Amino acid sequence: MAHIRSRWLAGLTVATIVFGVAFAAAASLGVTSDGLSAGQDVVVSCDTNGVATSYTTAYDTGANAYLVATVTVSGVNAACDGVAYAITLEAPSGTANEFTGTITLSGNSFDVDVSGASIQASDVTNIAIAMAG
Repeated sequence: MAHIRSRWLAGLTVATIVFGVAFAAAASLGVTSDGLSAGQDVVVSCDTNGVATSYTTAYDTGANAYLVATVTVSGVNAACDGVAYAITLEAPSGTANEFTGTITLSGNSFDVDVSGASIQASDVTNIAIAMAG
């Protein structure tokens, strides 16, 4: 019985050490408002309650598909007006198209023209946004 207990305690000790090391490594990757970092999270000091994204499409006869024309970011706090943004449209293949600029609010939203990138709407699986400010 003592042998089983010592094996169980040794296993628990090893698991605790592995968890501690993994947790410390993950914590060191933190996403901060000081700049873009590894990870996917929205860290925005100018807007703490989050934003919503949507996009419009336009049919392109050359591509024979609907392409993303404009990305709209809404629910943006007025304190974000004039700060930098980076919007990434992600596809299932891992392809990502990033657009950057400075926020110019119209009410509580802003639009980003992405029509020149020829991104098929059916390829967009995720929209990630970061605003620095």
